[in-house]
Amino acid sequence: MPQPPVINLGALESKDPRNIPLGAIQAPSPYPVRLLPNVSQVPTYYQNGQPACGGHALAWFKSYLDFLNLQLAVARSPRAAYAIAKTRDGLPNVEGTTGEALFKTGRDFGLPQLSLYPNDIHLPKAQYADASRIPQAAKEDAAKNKIGPFAVSYNPSLDRTKQIIWQNQATILLIYCDDGFFGTTAPTFTEKKYGHFVVGCQYDEDHTYAIDSTEPTSAYSLKAIPRAAFDNGFVREAWTAVDIPNWQLVGITSQSALVRYLTTTIAFLQSRLKGR
Repeated sequence: MPQPPVINLGALESKDPRNIPLGAIQAPSPYPVRLLPNVSQVPTYYQNGQPACGGHALAWFKSYLDFLNLQLAVARSPRAAYAIAKTRDGLPNVEGTTGEALFKTGRDFGLPQLSLYPNDIHLPKAQYADASRIPQAAKEDAAKNKIGPFAVSYNPSLDRTKQIIWQNQATILLIYCDDGFFGTTAPTFTEKKYGHFVVGCQYDEDHTYAIDSTEPTSAYSLKAIPRAAFDNGFVREAWTAVDIPNWQLVGITSQSALVRYLTTTIAFLQSRLKGR
């Protein structure tokens, strides 16, 4: 009987013991029973066979933080994120990358706008991952759009993941999935076949909801990850970071800029309360 093709979505586990555990820098805190913000205004991405789920996850993670904190729905470049991560993961001959390399990319390089480095998913894999092709304009824009210090929770429970989302707005999860993951918003988790990065951004009593990059249509991009997937070891890592608002990177140049930031912060807090 013919076997299904092997799919490399692109998520590799991080082995470095120097990675900072989230619990060492952020104590757990109470969280609401459910948090279901509207994420429909944040653009989703499609990796189309590129082993770059990590770059797609990091691009959406940054876009989502910008949307929450600055009310900006700006698409970021998954291709740039993946290419830079490949220069940092120490695995030049291995397709895919690690959560550690992704968050070092966000912290040190940043995420340029998609328009400055389009996500050409039809390129050969080596060309897609070639960081030398990133133009200077994209590098300069990325430097203005970074994320802050990051940490990880290994083998997180659903409840720990809820805390991370509540305290930090989103988390990039390294999960293992199988063919029951695709073409649905309610995937099954039976076999640990494919390592994959998704972005946890919502939760209710028994699920985390995560943005996925394997679907050609956004109708299936937001997937429910059930409690059983956590309990049975399908969720291996939960990465998060403190976002750095763009105005902090360039400096507050006027009182009006500060007022704009405070206004968007109030709007964000109001939106969070609506999801409780």
